[in-house]
Amino acid sequence: MTESTVNDERERYADSSDENQLITAKKRLSRINGLVNDMAIQQVVDKLKELELSTKGEKNVLKQRLKGVMKTKIYENFYLQPSKFNPDYYCVIDFEATCEEINPPKYKHEIIEFPALMVNARTLSVESKFHAYCKPVINPKLSTFCINLTGIDQKTIDAADSFKIVFQNFQKWLEDVLGDSSTFVIVTDGPFDITRFLTIQCKLDKIPMPHWAANWTNIKRTFKKFYKFSGQRFPTLANMLEQLQIPHDGRLHSGMDDSKNIVNILCQMVRDGCQIEANECLGQ
Repeated sequence: MTESTVNDERERYADSSDENQLITAKKRLSRINGLVNDMAIQQVVDKLKELELSTKGEKNVLKQRLKGVMKTKIYENFYLQPSKFNPDYYCVIDFEATCEEINPPKYKHEIIEFPALMVNARTLSVESKFHAYCKPVINPKLSTFCINLTGIDQKTIDAADSFKIVFQNFQKWLEDVLGDSSTFVIVTDGPFDITRFLTIQCKLDKIPMPHWAANWTNIKRTFKKFYKFSGQRFPTLANMLEQLQIPHDGRLHSGMDDSKNIVNILCQMVRDGCQIEANECLGQ
């Protein structure tokens, strides 16, 4: 028997062993999920306290927290990874853009606030921040509705750089923070930051869509799936904070404040055992 044949046999044995472990882990997890489903909410709370986990959140959140954490523990016991997607960082972005109270047909939104928070996926700490305002070209004068909604005044916009310059600065910031080897995924509150605001802006400025915008995490979609959020609609930022019993931080529709709130939701979801994966892509 050649060395190559021996190596092939070892790989097949390893693959078979991993598959058997995964089957066993899933069976054990299924039994635990059944037990959690049958537990009264006070029993869930008591178990979370025993595990020194947060007891804040609505009933469905608390049960899913216990299930998620137990899944992580079981997979760790079997030396399995719950997901093959394990970025080094989450980059949370929440653009603000020009708008009218009633947007006319074919209205072109222009990005006026560009915030980003770089979250270490292991420590869940914010390691770096990027924040800049952008001067719009098509609608350089903000509507009263837009000013009241975002809290961004005309003076701030008049003194801002163009989006093209801000975008270049953001790309440089990414390089400085990530270096040559760190991986990351963009996290947004919904699809429109990428599919609408960034897409329109890049077309206006004749900038190629960046590679990092090809796939990203829509936290609304992740939240709904993980916590079994009922109903057809995706949860709003306020819904997610309410379900997790996390106080709202700052002003709604401030890009940086919204980004901070998304980070708070994201970090609690990771602590609850949620696997953060890219679930949106351009061209869907």
